[in-house]
Amino acid sequence: MGEEEVWRSDLEPGWNWDEDLEPYADGASSCPLTHREYVVSGTIRYLMEDGTETVASGGDALVIPPGHRAWVVGDEPCVLIDWQTEPTS
Repeated sequence: MGEEEVWRSDLEPGWNWDEDLEPYADGASSCPLTHREYVVSGTIRYLMEDGTETVASGGDALVIPPGHRAWVVGDEPCVLIDWQTEPTS
């Protein structure tokens, strides 16, 4: 969709940025992307570099700016529809 990519993510319980994405992030310690998300089911928690946190569950829509880490909360998979915007230099 133009400059954006739309993804459906099915994240299993236990999924987290530190173990599942950081090793592939070219040295980034947090996600460099902006996400506009709709949570279909499950719960996800975001921790921003400034220490603020956001928790979203099924039916929530949110915008997550660059500089975050995330993980699935609880025993239910988290299903997301995610419009990702690449970082600009």
